Amino acid sequence: MAAVRYFVAQMPPPQVAQRLVDATGSLQAEFSQARATASENLHLTLAFIGALNSTRAADVARNLQALETAAFTWTLDRLAAFVPARIAWAGGAAPAALLELAAQCRALLDRLEVPYDRKSFVAHVTLLRDLPRRASIERTIEPISWPMATPVLMSSRASGGDVRYERVPARS
Repeated sequence: MAAVRYFVAQMPPPQVAQRLVDATGSLQAEFSQARATASENLHLTLAFIGALNSTRAADVARNLQALETAAFTWTLDRLAAFVPARIAWAGGAAPAALLELAAQCRALLDRLEVPYDRKSFVAHVTLLRDLPRRASIERTIEPISWPMATPVLMSSRASGGDVRYERVPARS
């Protein structure tokens, strides 16, 4: 049985996801051996949790749903790579509201005593994995406006080389 891992995320609306798919296609033409993120798996991670039992997961999902967040838009306007990790990504300057949202989510996890990866938040959406070693990407793209919504808890399960993400329902 595959291990289930959890993360707090923003999932893009369909029009944003399509623009990210288009950006992925242009990169994949250049790096054909790299693996593209499935369109339904595109997301912005606000906090990576890892293992969590299902009861705690439902509790986190319910608390996220109740989180009061300000409406704002994140503009993605560049493609780049995390060279050592061999990942291509889309992103843009993180507005203060996005940094605050990530901080709110992490503070909520702290209040719930849910351990999570405490690495600094870096606003990005992974588009390709397994880039060639030392592959460098740094270019601008036509801006993509992503209206942010209430963050959600997602589960991730690897199976046969594929990864499947599912939203965790907020049960009362």
